[in-house]
Amino acid sequence: MNNEPIPDDFEDVLDDMNEEERNQLDVGERIENLKTDLKEKQKILTAAEYNRKCAIYEYLKKLNENEKGKMKASKKATQLIFIDCAPYRARSIQYWANFWLQHNRLPVSRQGKHQKTIRLIDDEDIAEECHI
Repeated sequence: MNNEPIPDDFEDVLDDMNEEERNQLDVGERIENLKTDLKEKQKILTAAEYNRKCAIYEYLKKLNENEKGKMKASKKATQLIFIDCAPYRARSIQYWANFWLQHNRLPVSRQGKHQKTIRLIDDEDIAEECHI
């Protein structure tokens, strides 16, 4: 819940509305910046980065067009960009978009960065000791 007091003054309410309009304009401007970024860096970005940025662009564009709900907009973006339309993809797009709006970059992917473990039984010396 928001703990900010409700302003009594009419001008304060108008100032808050102006701030919301500025934020909306800022999002619209950032969508256009993302579109030009995608066009300019199309050959430089990896396929995963390009797909993520395209998904963010489509999601934000759908939200900006007053689609009903974040989930509906992210599902439509998933259907446009990815082959599999699993629900986790829609949630991922929402996460990527929020991260991109806050930090102006994609979140770091942890894919393939988990700790690799070696089973002891695969070691020839240990396997031989076990057989003995």
